[in-house]
Amino acid sequence: MLEGVRVIRVLGLGGGSREAALAEALASSSRDVRIFWISENRNPGIRAAVERTGGEYAIADASDPEAVARLARAWRVELAVVGPEEPLFRGVADSLEELGVAVVGAKRNLAALEMSKATMRRIQWSHGIPGRLLFRAYRSYAEAVADIEAQPDVPAWTQNVVLKPARQAGGKGVKVIEDRQAYLHGEKAAFKLRHAEWLDRYVAGYGDLEERILIEEKVWGPEYTVQCLSDGRSLRCFPPVQDNKHAFELGMGPETGGMGSYSSGHLLPFLTEEEYRRSVEIVSSMVRAIESETGLRYVGFVAGQMMLTEIEGPTLIEMYSRLGDPEGLNALASLRADLVEVLEATVEGRLEGLRMDFSEEATVVVALAPRGYPEYRDLAAGHPVSADLEAISGRGCRIYWGSVHEEGGSIVTRGSRAAEVLATGADPPGASARANACAGAVRLADGWRLIHRGDVGSAGMISRAVRSAQRARALYRYRMERGILGRRLDWVPGRGLVDPAQDLVREVTACDEGHRAQGVRDRGGHVLRQGAGIPPGAARPPGPGGPVRLRERRRGGAGGLGAHRRQEVAGREERRHSHGGHRQVSGFPRPGQRGPERGRGHEGRGRLGVSDLRIRARSPLGQARGVPGGGSGGHGPRIRDGDQEGLQRGLDPVRPPSGHGQAGQQAPDREAGRARGRVEVRRVAGGAARGRWGARVPHNSEASHDVEWARHLDRGGRGGTRCRVRARDEARQGQGG
Repeated sequence: MLEGVRVIRVLGLGGGSREAALAEALASSSRDVRIFWISENRNPGIRAAVERTGGEYAIADASDPEAVARLARAWRVELAVVGPEEPLFRGVADSLEELGVAVVGAKRNLAALEMSKATMRRIQWSHGIPGRLLFRAYRSYAEAVADIEAQPDVPAWTQNVVLKPARQAGGKGVKVIEDRQAYLHGEKAAFKLRHAEWLDRYVAGYGDLEERILIEEKVWGPEYTVQCLSDGRSLRCFPPVQDNKHAFELGMGPETGGMGSYSSGHLLPFLTEEEYRRSVEIVSSMVRAIESETGLRYVGFVAGQMMLTEIEGPTLIEMYSRLGDPEGLNALASLRADLVEVLEATVEGRLEGLRMDFSEEATVVVALAPRGYPEYRDLAAGHPVSADLEAISGRGCRIYWGSVHEEGGSIVTRGSRAAEVLATGADPPGASARANACAGAVRLADGWRLIHRGDVGSAGMISRAVRSAQRARALYRYRMERGILGRRLDWVPGRGLVDPAQDLVREVTACDEGHRAQGVRDRGGHVLRQGAGIPPGAARPPGPGGPVRLRERRRGGAGGLGAHRRQEVAGREERRHSHGGHRQVSGFPRPGQRGPERGRGHEGRGRLGVSDLRIRARSPLGQARGVPGGGSGGHGPRIRDGDQEGLQRGLDPVRPPSGHGQAGQQAPDREAGRARGRVEVRRVAGGAARGRWGARVPHNSEASHDVEWARHLDRGGRGGTRCRVRARDEARQGQGG
């Protein structure tokens, strides 16, 4: 496409630190390049790159397709690279391609992968791509109220949640809400309602999506970002980067667009090669899934914000249709290839054969923002800022101006991150110390405070991430060995014990194509084209930068659920058998049938029977009493046959130690405040836990397996009494060996 072009006229869009890094990399190319740029602010770093190559800089709305197309035509550009996400959401890439400009940036319908978080989740679930989270999306505050106020008659995962805007909003508006204590349900519900109401108004201001509020299940673990380039045929990925979203040190304060990030050679200290490979597969599968839904080729940057969780291992938190900010600075700093040649190969579909090398050095980026960011941007705007460039370069750092405007020789803040300082080193702590020293060379002239995080890439934060990853890894590998990776358990009144993940699969795949596209309908009437596409799969990449060759597996069957996904569901879903009108879960006795023997060496070992549970019951009068857990035959508390669905096979029990949980033993009344008629069934964990095959399994009180459910019991003619039953594995770390 660009072959034979002697002088390459490149157009760039956006005015932040990420775009300043892109402009610098383009200007440093060995090719004869002339850079043209469009942004709403005059960025000093971008202006210097434009002047260095003899290009032009226009102050205009980079998200306006008509304005961008008009300038691109006047400048006669051949190649364009889009930095931020909003121009992609508005269709700027589509307008430029109509002019014949080769664009490194996703088209409007492809960028829906980032724009609509609900659409991203539906695509992930319908295509059977791993690393999923349970979710619910709402079009208004009124829709969300019923679910938020419903306590406790809702699935347990909807109580401990992440409440976020259903649209990409620059990382703002995300609240993580723990709602485990029954006595705080009212206060937590009120907080959720207030934030949901704020989200409704905030997302409505964009006016381009119907769905405004998203609830996702809360998970824990270290986060990281996998950034890639796609040419529509293959992906080439950069080394992983860890971003620090919170405004203050130790992960405190409100979430921001990113206060700093670090990379450490080809892998992060807390990731394994296998986890990185699986993360790349998830990102590449999402790209091919959106391609199959739209019928378009994805050409441009793409990234997945990941988390290493106990439920699924590498888990997708969000998708980006561009480089991250600040993570993009780490990626570009580690690239040992000519960026212009890389972008040429991207638009020409030649990424697979292109050599892309990366530095082994660690990189650390520290963002600086005026006090008031991110919640009070009006206070953070209008402050003159200066930097001692000689001191910064003398310490081996680089500065990339961000949300500032240069006018008449002075630089003034615009309310967001004013600059980002990048440093390299042999390891992240060394680079972090250098970056923090350079951050002190940036000041606000009027005395207003400039804030930054001093712990980005520090030894303490890395150690914290390593410990979190070790806990998550032990648990997800435990699940993987037993074939229950990605499975959740919940008790739904009237249905019994269910896996909400399987419910979500059925719900998503049962929707017709038009209904699934609702999440990306915008003011212009643009929707995803749902077709008989090809669900993706990815071969193993050799490492960061290695090509990901994509193999296609054809989808079949109604509802768009492919054969490979049906096999996965069949393999992971509980086996149900018909017996007298009841559904049966393997590993739990049918009504009137003896359960598996609990002795060591018996065939039934490894399944949770009622004999392994201690039961605390509160009578309607509030008197605590001990209830025997039943014998080895699986007989326990009287439960209506229609409700007799057992725990899923594979959750290994821990047998009560001698003297604990025996029949007739009185349980201490430590929960006098519990509601009437509430029953707690707790799995007793004393000492080392042994798995199905006798293997010793480490447990941790912070990472315990919780299974909560609710049901009605027939209390001898007194009517239905609402009960809360919890089975919990609470063995202490270290006792499991």
